[in-house]
Amino acid sequence: MEQCSLVIRLPGDGDRIESKEPFLFNPLSVLDVYKLDAPKPLDVRTLSYSTRPPTKRKLATVSPRAGEETSVLPTTFPCPWSTLHTFEIACSEGSDCLLDVWSSQNTTWGESPV
Repeated sequence: MEQCSLVIRLPGDGDRIESKEPFLFNPLSVLDVYKLDAPKPLDVRTLSYSTRPPTKRKLATVSPRAGEETSVLPTTFPCPWSTLHTFEIACSEGSDCLLDVWSSQNTTWGESPV
C-alpha cells in the first residue's frame, strides 16, 4: 500500500508563475483544510461554491508561508494505487486571509522536475 502526504507549497517572492498574474498572499492567513466527499474527479468547468462536493471532515488548520512547504497532516496516510483524494482549502473563520495563485502545473513553480 502506498503512503501519501498532504502539503501546501506556495511560491516565494520572485518565483515565476503563469502569465503576468501576481502572487497575492497575506502572511497572516490561516487556512482550514477539508477532505471532500468526491469519489470522481471534479469538473472544474462547472465547479462553483454552490456545486462543490460536501466535506467529509476537517483535517487541519494551517498558516502557510510564501516560499515554503507546509505539512497539512503530521503523518502520511494510506492511499492505495488509483484512489482519488480531493481537498478543499478555505479561509479559517475569523482570519483576514488572502491567497490568490493559479497554476496548471505545466511550466510553473508547481511542476516537479523529472
